[in-house]
Amino acid sequence: MILNMKRESRLVIGMLAVIGLLALGASVAGNADRPGQVVQTPTNGGPASVGSNERLRELLTERYEILKSGVASLEIFFSSGRISLWEWRDAHVALYKAKADLATDVIEQIRTYEEMVGFVRACEQKARQRADAGHMTEADVQRARLDTIEAQIALEKLRMSRPQ
Repeated sequence: MILNMKRESRLVIGMLAVIGLLALGASVAGNADRPGQVVQTPTNGGPASVGSNERLRELLTERYEILKSGVASLEIFFSSGRISLWEWRDAHVALYKAKADLATDVIEQIRTYEEMVGFVRACEQKARQRADAGHMTEADVQRARLDTIEAQIALEKLRMSRPQ
């Protein structure tokens, strides 16, 4: 039984490490301070830039697919209480950001960020319910609230960047 728990723990840690590395790669690539930046073809349109854009699109798609399968795996662990609300939420947020990076226009990105805001609001409500039941602290609820506010700020920045 203990060995089985260690094996499951290693799996969860491995999945989180992959998700963390993917998120780190995205932020290093310049997406950290600009939510959901749209990938556009340079104006010179040379052969090298077209190949680069295709390669970037392939990488973004691969990242999304990996995160999607990771989230699906984590759903089972979350529903059985084996991972925390934070791990579950962070995996979903990374998936939403990857989906927004794949969006072809700002409107699609805004829809994705609206979905993400709804999701983090639901996580905030779960945190409140768990705190009311004595399973989380008030600091956890405040952390969840801050996460909701951060998602709302990113959404509003994206809306402001939308061409009129």
